[in-house]
Amino acid sequence: MIEGVVNGTELVIYLDNQLSVLSTSLSLNVEQKLRDISCREGGGWKNNMAGIRQWTIDCENAVAFNTKDGRSYSGLANQIAIDDLIHNYILNRQIVNIRLTKKGSANNEWRWLGKAFINNVSIDTSNEESATYSFSLSGKNNLRLSKLGPSS
Repeated sequence: MIEGVVNGTELVIYLDNQLSVLSTSLSLNVEQKLRDISCREGGGWKNNMAGIRQWTIDCENAVAFNTKDGRSYSGLANQIAIDDLIHNYILNRQIVNIRLTKKGSANNEWRWLGKAFINNVSIDTSNEESATYSFSLSGKNNLRLSKLGPSS
């Protein structure tokens, strides 16, 4: 588990082992629904029981542009671009492997792992500004905390 105060720029998300490029905001949300199990013997107090859990990740204001030499990020190893997100994961309905960790994590450090669907991609721009994109992921199954091993 990441401990202490962490600079937000240190947290990165990998989609299928490729770094999500130049994001300015990253949010992991884990939620547990509650089921009402109140009964008349409860003395007028509401009682709950753990229900279904879910997790989502939101990544905002990622800059979508080419490298200095004009190549698209999607053409580079270990980078993923907006075209890949839309084509591979939304139009083709593929599941993406997620790894959320601290940038430059060494062996024996913790990371969050899971499988998810990319359920939203938006491209935003205004006049004379850089285009940015945002995307949202919804967990397909459990989110697990794991130690980073030597092969990761």
